[in-house]
Amino acid sequence: MRLTNPQTSVGAFSNLASINPVKRERNHAAKANHSLVRDRQNLHVALDVHVEKVIFANDQPQPRTTSMQYLHEGEIKLAQTHKEIIRSAGALQSSKLLELSGIGDANILKQYNIKVHKRPLKC
Repeated sequence: MRLTNPQTSVGAFSNLASINPVKRERNHAAKANHSLVRDRQNLHVALDVHVEKVIFANDQPQPRTTSMQYLHEGEIKLAQTHKEIIRSAGALQSSKLLELSGIGDANILKQYNIKVHKRPLKC
């Protein structure tokens, strides 16, 4: 691999941000993160699922997550949560998932009869 000179480069080039500078090999999420935590008992990775929404309980002043509704092999399922949900759906689908879960512009969500979960911002 030849490094480019930013002062003379013209056109498209490969970004080296995904290269581990020590090992000089391509890096990705599985190498950088998953391999370090994959044996944790509290980590559950679900493949080939379509998350439909995050479900909240409103029994306290601040809404809290209780479960996540998802579709797997044509069946709707719930994943119960105890502390955190880490959902990763990409740049566009993450926003969609939040809105389907009731987080977002209340004027838009009410048009689709989606219950809005209000959480005051603390600055």
